[in-house]
Amino acid sequence: MKRVCWWLVDVACRMLDRSEREAVRGDLAESGESGGQALLGVFGLVARRQAALLSDWRCWLALAVFVVPLGMLLSFFATRTADWSAVYIWLYANNWTWSYVTNAGNRLCLLNQSASIFDQYLLLSCGAWMGGFMLGRLSRRFIWINAFAFCLVLVIPQLSVTHVHGPLHKAVFSLTFYNVFFPLLLLMVLVLIPSIWGLRAASSAT
Repeated sequence: MKRVCWWLVDVACRMLDRSEREAVRGDLAESGESGGQALLGVFGLVARRQAALLSDWRCWLALAVFVVPLGMLLSFFATRTADWSAVYIWLYANNWTWSYVTNAGNRLCLLNQSASIFDQYLLLSCGAWMGGFMLGRLSRRFIWINAFAFCLVLVIPQLSVTHVHGPLHKAVFSLTFYNVFFPLLLLMVLVLIPSIWGLRAASSAT
């Protein structure tokens, strides 16, 4: 538990400016505080610093002009990609027969469709990484506020909006996995994780 607390302290310190980060770490090393006390102290300091940034109009401008539109756009494309690919994944997974492999024509269709799905997944994840990197580079001072808001904009529509599908694919989306869990899974794996990765890359490059 002690190691976990100090690891969290180190993570929280990364949310501070580089100069202040080193000073805080030095003070903690000399204070002899427990991991829990140090964690509370650092989180309190980080919260005060981030709250102070909210008074800067540039923070709200970045949220309105870049963070919210980018998050909504990626969330929309993630939903579209999930719905499109779910149909083909269901088609092969729920109606699997070895003729998809043994028959040359069926095998070619399977490979082509798998390649198309992979291309769309790769395109979405690369776009998410680039969006996260741009977010980190364009708003360095407000990076943590914008990152938190970006994650909310990505996830909230998926949790709050009821997805409506046509009767043509009723067999697919009548299943809870494809209608509810699959879009969330793709959002986390193909958008949220790559965007945070890009954000971290931009942060470490500063």
